[in-house]
Amino acid sequence: MKLRKRSEEEYQQAIQLYEQGASLPEIEQKIGISQGALYNYFKQKGILIRKRGQAMALAMLRGRFKKSNVYIPKTKWKIAYLAGLIDGEGSVFLRNAFSKSRVIPLIRVVNTDPKMIEWIHQNFGGRKAIHRKYGKANWKPVHRWETDSIMACKVILEALLPFLITKKKNAEEVLTFCLRHIEEWKKTASSR
Repeated sequence: MKLRKRSEEEYQQAIQLYEQGASLPEIEQKIGISQGALYNYFKQKGILIRKRGQAMALAMLRGRFKKSNVYIPKTKWKIAYLAGLIDGEGSVFLRNAFSKSRVIPLIRVVNTDPKMIEWIHQNFGGRKAIHRKYGKANWKPVHRWETDSIMACKVILEALLPFLITKKKNAEEVLTFCLRHIEEWKKTASSR
């Protein structure tokens, strides 16, 4: 399949949208030019590409920032139960993402019981995954629930913090990291 060449008018429209604050994914959806092609064209034309924090700040300012992919149930026993699972089977930490220069928060529970992971996913959202047998042939598949967005980790940790015991110190550090980043986004958004 041969891709059609984009017209200069389409690229000019993309530049105009970008300067008005549209993100590369939004422009791709509206005009149909891939994000990679837009990035290369903008770079060629000397247009400054916004950094991740700047893009998020603009999205917050315009009210289009996705707050979180998790939700907190109203019943305290479910929150306390997840805190117990994280204390026993989970982890809360900051990890390097993609490159050593970018750090992201991560909350994760790993277990061989698919019902436990499904329960967490149904009650709190987030992501779930399965990893087929590691190691020996008689080992069970490993199931995982996690969330790694700054907003989602903030929401989860604020609810879990009173109930955590062994992972409380890690959770406080990760929550501080999330709150600091959210404040930076707000400052960037208010300066625009």
